Amino acid sequence: MNREKYIGLDVHQATIVVAVLDSAGKLVMESILETEAATILQFDLMIAQSVTANSTQQPVYTWKNVRIVGGGFITGIEAHPWIPELFYARTDIGGSYRWNPFTQTWLPLTDWVTPDNWDLQGTLSIALDPTNPFNVYLAQGEYVESWAPPTGGIIYGDIAP
Repeated sequence: MNREKYIGLDVHQATIVVAVLDSAGKLVMESILETEAATILQFDLMIAQSVTANSTQQPVYTWKNVRIVGGGFITGIEAHPWIPELFYARTDIGGSYRWNPFTQTWLPLTDWVTPDNWDLQGTLSIALDPTNPFNVYLAQGEYVESWAPPTGGIIYGDIAP
């Protein structure tokens, strides 16, 4: 049973319409509140008590990558010459990504790099295979030190969706 709830607010000058939906989008509760601090606080307290009363189990967490907005810049974008919407991007500190047109998100290609293979941090260049749209080559090692071998490398990958 999915216990996720979504709260929507329609705020007006004199009233606030609050709608609570379950994970399937079914209306669970609807209230109209006066736009006054005391009324809003009372409603908030009622919701908090309801959530606490219904919480008999520990919540289950789903761990995902943190979405960082505005923490660097894109150093290059490559578009495949004959496949529409097949894009790759490299960033100054965030690694390399492939655009997923179905989910409208960037998929990380280099999140597997760890401190143990630190010499592969930082994408210098992205090269596309013109004969196979799912082959990509990444020149890795932007942040390596010349005195500490190994010093980067070329990574080849088949990134078929």
